[in-house]
Amino acid sequence: MEQCYFILATSLLTAVEAQEQKKSPEKEKQHRMVVAHGILMGVTFAALFPCGAIVMRAFSFRGLVWFHAGWQAVAYAIALAGLGLGVWIAVETQQVNMQSPSNQIAELTRFSLSPQVVMLS
Repeated sequence: MEQCYFILATSLLTAVEAQEQKKSPEKEKQHRMVVAHGILMGVTFAALFPCGAIVMRAFSFRGLVWFHAGWQAVAYAIALAGLGLGVWIAVETQQVNMQSPSNQIAELTRFSLSPQVVMLS
């Protein structure tokens, strides 16, 4: 019985390896870009932006406001790079719907206006 499981597992691994080898260089590039996009946006919005806000409440030192502003600016720049990757992926994979681009326009507008909202408040 154990040999059957071993043979099955071996054949599944071989099938997966064969499938991965069939990927074209273009698909491999798109996959790397999707992973990079996910990492950039995930780390930025789950860690960098919240840490920048927490620093303002948790610490008190001279130049804290400038530290916070620099931290948030770097986080915004990383998020902007992630946004650029997302747009590139959407264009490359033809996922941009030009018939009703309202969602894309809304998200790009929200992202571009976020620094102005912070500066005005």
